[in-house]
Amino acid sequence: MLLQMLHLLANLQLTVEFVWNLVPAWPVWRDPVHDFGILRFDKSKVRFMDLVEVPLSPEEARVGLAVKVSGSDAGEKLAVLSGIIARIDRPAANTSGGSSGSPVINIDGRAVALNAGGSTQAASSFFLPLERVKRALDLIRQGKKVPRGTLQVEFSQKQYDECRRLGLPMEMESDFRSKSPDLNGILAVKNILPRGQAHNKLLVGDLIIKINGNLVNHFVELAEILDSHSPEANPETSNIVMTVFRDRKMIDVEVTVGSLHSVSPSRYVEIGGSIVHELSYQMARSYLHYCGGIFVADTGHMLGVAGLPSQAFITSVAHKRVQNLDDFIAVMSSVPIGKKIPLRYYTLTKKKVEIVKIIVVESLWGRFRLATRDDDTGLWTYTNLQYSSEKLKALPSDASFLKIPNRNTYSELGNKVMPSLCLVEYHSPFGIDGANVKWADGVGILYDSSVGLVLVDRATIPTVLGTLILTFANNIIVPGRIVYVHPMWNFAFIQYDVSFFRSVSGKENGILPVQSIELSSKPGLQAGDECFLVTINAITHIPRVHATSVKGRGYFLFADSKAPKFRTMNWDDAITLNKGPGGESGVITDESGRVRAAWLINPSDSGNSFLGLSLEKGSQVRRIGDYLVNIFTEKKKIQSVLEGAPSPFDFELNEKEAIGCKLRLVDVELSETYLWKARELGLSEHWINTIKSSRAKFLEDLEARGQISQNEESKPLDVFEVQDLDKREHSNAVAEDSSSEMKSDDSLSYQFHSDSGDKYTILTVRRTTATQHGDTEDIDSDDDFTEEGDDTVYEKRGGFKEGDLLLSIDGVPVTHMSQFFELELKQPRLRLPSESASNSGTTSTSGEKEIVLLRNSRYLKLRVPTIVLSGEPSVDVVHWGGAVIQNPHRALWFFCKHLPAGVYVSLLYTGSPAQRDGVSACWFIVEVDGKKTPTLEAFLEAVEGPDWQSNVPVVNPLSQDGWDDLSAKEKEQIEVSRNAIGRGESRRRSRRSSVISVLVGSRRDSIDVSDQILDEADVKLERPDGVDPNELFDILEHNPAIMELAQEPEEVVEKAEDQNVAGELHKPVQEGDPEEVGAAAANELGGDEDVLVNAENMIENMDDEEDEFVSDEEREFDEDVNKATITKSFSVRLMSGEQVSKVVTVDICMASKNYFPTWRCKV
Repeated sequence: MLLQMLHLLANLQLTVEFVWNLVPAWPVWRDPVHDFGILRFDKSKVRFMDLVEVPLSPEEARVGLAVKVSGSDAGEKLAVLSGIIARIDRPAANTSGGSSGSPVINIDGRAVALNAGGSTQAASSFFLPLERVKRALDLIRQGKKVPRGTLQVEFSQKQYDECRRLGLPMEMESDFRSKSPDLNGILAVKNILPRGQAHNKLLVGDLIIKINGNLVNHFVELAEILDSHSPEANPETSNIVMTVFRDRKMIDVEVTVGSLHSVSPSRYVEIGGSIVHELSYQMARSYLHYCGGIFVADTGHMLGVAGLPSQAFITSVAHKRVQNLDDFIAVMSSVPIGKKIPLRYYTLTKKKVEIVKIIVVESLWGRFRLATRDDDTGLWTYTNLQYSSEKLKALPSDASFLKIPNRNTYSELGNKVMPSLCLVEYHSPFGIDGANVKWADGVGILYDSSVGLVLVDRATIPTVLGTLILTFANNIIVPGRIVYVHPMWNFAFIQYDVSFFRSVSGKENGILPVQSIELSSKPGLQAGDECFLVTINAITHIPRVHATSVKGRGYFLFADSKAPKFRTMNWDDAITLNKGPGGESGVITDESGRVRAAWLINPSDSGNSFLGLSLEKGSQVRRIGDYLVNIFTEKKKIQSVLEGAPSPFDFELNEKEAIGCKLRLVDVELSETYLWKARELGLSEHWINTIKSSRAKFLEDLEARGQISQNEESKPLDVFEVQDLDKREHSNAVAEDSSSEMKSDDSLSYQFHSDSGDKYTILTVRRTTATQHGDTEDIDSDDDFTEEGDDTVYEKRGGFKEGDLLLSIDGVPVTHMSQFFELELKQPRLRLPSESASNSGTTSTSGEKEIVLLRNSRYLKLRVPTIVLSGEPSVDVVHWGGAVIQNPHRALWFFCKHLPAGVYVSLLYTGSPAQRDGVSACWFIVEVDGKKTPTLEAFLEAVEGPDWQSNVPVVNPLSQDGWDDLSAKEKEQIEVSRNAIGRGESRRRSRRSSVISVLVGSRRDSIDVSDQILDEADVKLERPDGVDPNELFDILEHNPAIMELAQEPEEVVEKAEDQNVAGELHKPVQEGDPEEVGAAAANELGGDEDVLVNAENMIENMDDEEDEFVSDEEREFDEDVNKATITKSFSVRLMSGEQVSKVVTVDICMASKNYFPTWRCKV
């Protein structure tokens, strides 16, 4: 056993380094109040050195004693520092941090104290006396429990001179000095915890004179008395009489000693990703709070989304007081999933201020289970808890929109648009795709109320992994889901269940008169057009109307984020407003309330930007919205003829594309270059004039179709351009040369369309996609550089390069970015819930485009492929060892020059094995134990073995099942980790088949014994100490097919032929005495014990043969199968986006495997 400081111990795995050895260990004792604990390890696993025990001699500690302290100060190993004990219970000089837990050795090699920690303000350290340490160690060696008593009082030592001022008699001081000449004071009450044993009995400032008639002025004496009178040590005489000096009087107080173990929690509840337990004595003492109650250790998902802070103290749940963990479990077990309940709490720093929050009972994002610490194994044992099975019913409710008196245009617009706006709240369990956002909200625009289709921005929907709550009129709350997310632009469509309005109201016509937005038939907005911005306050839901005008319409460039994540690309149709207000999203309307554009928040690391997205006829967002409305309208038609009229959420779409809305594009990021710079780069006047005339003709065609108009009342465009470039009125925008690289503090840049069609720009390649899997970059040769004036177009193989000027695509001059992508809308066939669905990929490649461009003053013709992106929500991530891992998301392809061929670490949980052992977020795992990991499947095979598909649970946190499947497979996963280190699959299967053959003789071929029986037999037969005959038949007791075969073989064979046996194999028979079962089975099988003897001999021979092949690691694993120290190590090679590599070793023990199980999330 090892002695160590408590603040260095964890409840999970530990490793101890003995110079050349790294040996696993686990804590077996933690003192509830003092900073020390005791570790256990297997000394037989320490090699190449002799272990020497350091004797403990606490009685030798005295002032002036010269000591040596070994440790690892400043990262130095085996450092030895000298010091002198200056005062008892006071700092000692010349040691520092980094040596916590080091023994304080005297000249005789005995430990007189334990180094507890260093001072940051002086060259001193605190030493922990060893009296109570030695007592605990002796009791543990004897196999006894260590009783610890408490009064829930904090004592301090008050100096004699101060005691004299308080009136302490001189003769009493003399008695204390005679008793303890090494001390310079007596014990005093410093703090008393509320509701503790001494509450309302002792008072702060009381001087402790005697306990049970004996003088006491030393902490060790006090601890001995309390421990000996604790309920564990002496439950019948746990009362003590304390004589205290108070107000110049001697007062006797009788106090009951309590147990420190009872106020040191060894249980916690995990619920919805949150962790709660009873408040410990250590935390209670720090905040002068009473022990017990419900303390929030980690807000996690469920409590964090509700707004609770860490270290909150919960007083009631669902209007019921909760005084301990059992009360909390009882209340939560009585609540159905999805119910909204009030929770009352306060923070420990503001105990007088109680706050009420509404929480949603959560099962999708986390488990509901009770964890109990087992010090014998070092593991936490988990007990799954259940919510109420009562179905959640919608309460009758009624609501209406606020009516504003129609006094002017503003109030009329507010009343008209308000029923088309709602608040959308987003909840997510963990971050993916570079966006670690668990909660977000924003204003949604009701695109179509008949099918519940709502338009939102990506600031509201950071990722596709999330559940949605929509609030209408600040009154009615409706669940929603994500149905479409644009791969390149800042918008998404979500859907709510329209039937919910009817269910909550109890009225056939529903309640709230929500309305679809009324889209304008006018041409698209242009610079100078007057308009109105209408939104609602996110808190009050009261509409806000702002009169403004269009500042410009053009290209925006969004800068990279620190962690690569989604950003809008290739968007040259953004709308800016003059002094457009911030705050919330909304709509841009005309004076009659018809919507002409959406006003959306564009997320950015340097601050959110508000930009308009045109909703004119023929715009991409409108085409996608209309397409989705048609799909869901068809769903409603089918649903209306089905019995029970299920929700639209019960329907899916057939074929590979669930939603046949694809975006085919040339995979490149575009920018713009001014014409004057294009000339300097070698662009001829011929191409400049061709592009300018094509752009003018394009705008003329749009005007002829009524998609744009010339506004005679608008100010000249050049006036707006001068204002934009000089004043820079947009708070998050800067005007600059778009072909240059963005500065680190710039969030975006912009330019504007001209009504004449002359934008003074040429489209340019800003970034190309990264190479991967051995792709080679196309390097320009010397003959790529030509003299100025050569207009010859050369055909060239390869792809784009940064800075290419794009001139034509498929023979058409390049005038706008939309030429490089196009929508593919396909009407899919609807299916019923009973039909099977197939999963679709998010990208595919097909088709080519012929591009003419200018590179290095040379005109080149390239044939480049196109890819297809789907806006359908799709998630595929893996959790392993506390790391959330996924395939590289799209933003990474434009962030890295060369993308490592590995899986991407999206998120690390604090304290997890992955985070502890050096795995870095935003890096790529390219190898595990020498095996390449280019995909999630390859990674899972490397860490979980070739049979990972049958062992790694697949969870869908967006479904109603949530984590249920995971909880059911946790035990199976532990067995999988054992098998991964244990014997090979071929030897196990051969062994099991041989044993079964012996047991059933020649009749083995008459019945198809399933793998499940073999698995059960293997778990019980595979033991190093062999199996006796009775145990063999105890195994048969759990295999009814074999037992039936022994009793009525002909009937069982008939069942096997009818293929009915498979369904019965897993059912256990009634428990019985193994000897009786064995005797009966022996009688039926052969009438004697010969069959059993043969089976036992075969098993022993197999054990002898396997011992030659079993490694030391396997044998140690089998011996310690139930210990937290069982560890599997993985050598993980990581690579950054800049091609920097590192190798780390990740150790995952059984305790870590329990808390951080491996699972895969697919949506």
